[in-house]
Order: sequence, then structure tokens, then C-alpha cells
Amino acid sequence: MRKLILLSLLTFLLLAGCDLFDGDNNTPLEDPLTAAFRSLIDEPTCSVDFVSLAKGGAPPYQHDWLFEAGNPRTSPDREPRGVRFPGTGDYLIRYTVLDQRADSHDAENILSLACD
Repeated sequence: MRKLILLSLLTFLLLAGCDLFDGDNNTPLEDPLTAAFRSLIDEPTCSVDFVSLAKGGAPPYQHDWLFEAGNPRTSPDREPRGVRFPGTGDYLIRYTVLDQRADSHDAENILSLACD
């Protein structure tokens, strides 16, 4: 009876640990790659700073920003600062993160400015 309990416990521990490691190279699994961001708006100047909230995957990351009507229009920076927009309006912001395993994830938001 005691052997059966020990065997059951050992089996449980082995099965429970299966999801903790990558079966190919026995490395811990990461959280899935997620792209997200927030914007800090200076409305009098129509200037915006962007803050990356990327997480998971296999860092370090490559960043790719697209700012509809922004100046600059694109950026590879982790946290672009001082992006200028032409005035009041709604602008599409697209942020793509690429990790070391070539996994990517996108985030899109509409930036609404009132800065005439």
C-alpha cells in the first residue's frame, strides 16, 4: 500500500511538472509574447510620448512603431518620445514587437488628439 501511494505521488509530480518546461530543450516556458502600449499626450504641442508595455516571449525585443500622420512616421525605439501630429484628430497607432524566437505580436489603438 505504501509503495502504491509513493508511486502515485511520484507519477503526479512528474505529470504536474510537464507543463513547466519546453520538451525540446528542457528550458522553462515563457508567458506568451504580448504587445501593448500607452501614450502620454502633451496636447498644447500635439506631441506624444509612447511607452512600451511589451512582455512575455523571449526578450530582448525588436520594436516597430507606425504613427499615422506622425512625425516621424515610424520608429524602431522601445519608447519613442516627442512624436508630433498635425492637429486635432484621430490617428492610428500600430506597435509590433518581435522577440528572439521570431514570434511577433501587434497592438493597435486610435489616438484622439484635441490640440489646435
